[in-house]
Amino acid sequence: MPSSTILSFRLQRKHFRTKEITYSFSKFLGVAWKVWKETNPSGKNYIDENNGRLYALIKTGISMTQDLTNTPNILVLGSRHGLTSALKKLGYNHFICKNFQEAPPSNLSAFTHVLASGEGTVALANKVRKQLNLQAIDDRVITLCSDKLEMKTAAKDAGIPVTSFLPGGPGKESREIYKALGQKVIVKERNNSGGKGQKSFLAPEEVESLESDLIEGFISGNEMSIESFVQNGEILFTSTTKYHELGIINIVPSALEESLIEEVLDINKRVIEAFDIQFGLTHLEVYLTPNGVLFGEIALRPPGGHIMTLIEKAHGFNPWELYIDLHLKKEISIPLSRGENAAAIIYHPGVGLIERIIGEDTLEELGSLVKLKIKGKVGDLVSPREGVGQERAHFIFTHQDRSILVKEVDIARKCFKMKLL
Repeated sequence: MPSSTILSFRLQRKHFRTKEITYSFSKFLGVAWKVWKETNPSGKNYIDENNGRLYALIKTGISMTQDLTNTPNILVLGSRHGLTSALKKLGYNHFICKNFQEAPPSNLSAFTHVLASGEGTVALANKVRKQLNLQAIDDRVITLCSDKLEMKTAAKDAGIPVTSFLPGGPGKESREIYKALGQKVIVKERNNSGGKGQKSFLAPEEVESLESDLIEGFISGNEMSIESFVQNGEILFTSTTKYHELGIINIVPSALEESLIEEVLDINKRVIEAFDIQFGLTHLEVYLTPNGVLFGEIALRPPGGHIMTLIEKAHGFNPWELYIDLHLKKEISIPLSRGENAAAIIYHPGVGLIERIIGEDTLEELGSLVKLKIKGKVGDLVSPREGVGQERAHFIFTHQDRSILVKEVDIARKCFKMKLL
């Protein structure tokens, strides 16, 4: 890229935590991208296959300068409310790059740490760390925690029980797929999460898949997750989540019987050790089947489904602050769990025009309900739900008595509706 197109953007420390600087930074990235595209319209030699435009600006040499200080200066890719609130509470200088369709510039020597807010920015954040010569996660670990085919193959090779699977790709004989995996199969995108892009096929349907897909046998069993905070290869704390209704209701903790929770935590520990995960927050899913616990998948990032909120409500500490401290290599001290139960309902009404909303009065009578957020409004046109993260409302519940919590969650699930045309 010609030096005449290199941009410099001076950031004053006194504005680090303001909305103004957040939007200015995003605007700067947009301008930088426009200049770069005009100079390199083909994008040749600059676009990374895995991230497309996400990684483009890292290659351009665009620079940003800022006065160095002794305090952490943190670049966050993507926006999560809990993460932003924790950064403000801890008092760290930080930038929230909300519009991460463009990557940050490469010469940001002022930044001391780079955090990913979710699945879509994990690999990118690690590339930025390398560009800034910061401590990065090994590329193999990133791959094992994002590529479903690689992770399941590695887990199987390590002797960990996994769900049955095959690599996707055109030209595969459907009859052979059903023979290997059973009469119902799920086709998943290898590098996606939250159920996005999944397709199911029932024999004798023709199974359609791409090389970027994984084909998995349908599992008859309950799914759940384990969230682990890892430092120096050691699991400091784990929290388990019951998928009370898959994609809709999560409950923390899972409250499994002791023998089963031991088996679940053993699988979790074996995967983290086999993948050589040294630090960070892992979100691992397993299937509870009649034949035992099977490893499903793992991600190296904060979970969705409001699980971070549930961890805080149930255990009594802020998991976002812990996530930040892990990346800052702080000494971690986790208090004993407060022993509460917490649940989230993630509501999506389906496809259509919202005609009316019912059940709010009943919700207000539930003693365990601590947060109610309704995003959908009468007259809104609702698009299909492509992943768990898409919602039109969510509700948070807490109670020391689990039976009361579950009862009231079930009442809320039945009573609240968005009626569609």
